Amino acid sequence: MQKYLIFESTYSVIKNSFKQLNMNKEAIKHIMKKISIFLSLTLILLFSSCEEKINETQTPNIIFDNPTIENFLIGENINISISINHNEVLDDVKYYEILNCSDDNFDSLNLLEWGNIYETEWSFEKIIETTNFPQDISCTCTIQVEATDLNDIMSQTEITLNISG
Repeated sequence: MQKYLIFESTYSVIKNSFKQLNMNKEAIKHIMKKISIFLSLTLILLFSSCEEKINETQTPNIIFDNPTIENFLIGENINISISINHNEVLDDVKYYEILNCSDDNFDSLNLLEWGNIYETEWSFEKIIETTNFPQDISCTCTIQVEATDLNDIMSQTEITLNISG
């Protein structure tokens, strides 16, 4: 009878251990499911926030199509051709032309501005004439272009041209 009681108590202990183990398995499964859901939501939020940052940092693309060279002789016409494109609608474009010459009488600042463009592509062409410059001066011409979209995201670029006799 004593052997039977030892066997029955051992059986009870083992049976209770298996019940606790099964309960622990269910608890572990439940916890793992919660962790899996949490990680999935975290990854979704991470990737969706990355997409927003990419869109926020895109700026208007300003391209100087012409001139393709930097040095010009006095008497040559300088063809300026600029194109701007952007995935958003452009609002404002500014064109600065700064002429700094060895003879201050030929120094100049020219500002052109276009507002309320409301297009995703824009272009501008101009000719800078140097026929009225004397042969004995040299000039540096800096052309700076700024483009702003409707979200106030701005891009700026410039080129420098050398003009001499």
